[in-house]
Amino acid sequence: MNWETVKIKNTSKSRNSAYASIGFGRISFNTGACELIENFPSYNYAKILKAKKDGKLLIGVKLYTEYDENSIKISKRKLNGKIVDKSFNIENKPLMEELFGIQGTQNKVTRYSVKLDPEDKTILIIYGE
Repeated sequence: MNWETVKIKNTSKSRNSAYASIGFGRISFNTGACELIENFPSYNYAKILKAKKDGKLLIGVKLYTEYDENSIKISKRKLNGKIVDKSFNIENKPLMEELFGIQGTQNKVTRYSVKLDPEDKTILIIYGE
């Protein structure tokens, strides 16, 4: 047998790639996703948007500093009693089931890539299947 060594990259780049985890009735955005938004800690609410592109579902999460009609409060994570500025959740089981079907409420998560909307820098786009 002819073995080849697999190169292991010693970078943290993969840990900071922008993604959203869907499951347990919530969307959880990681640090990489939050870093796409300028002045992220100032945002406290979000509206959920949806569109289709090339037959694929896109979910947009538009962030707001203050409550706006049809917006929902975002939950910022806490670690050792302190708010973590670069991650947040949107928790709403019926909404997750409507948008993502059974994957939205299963007791496991599915990760989706996240990008910043090039036209509106307050919208994170989740690329669905």
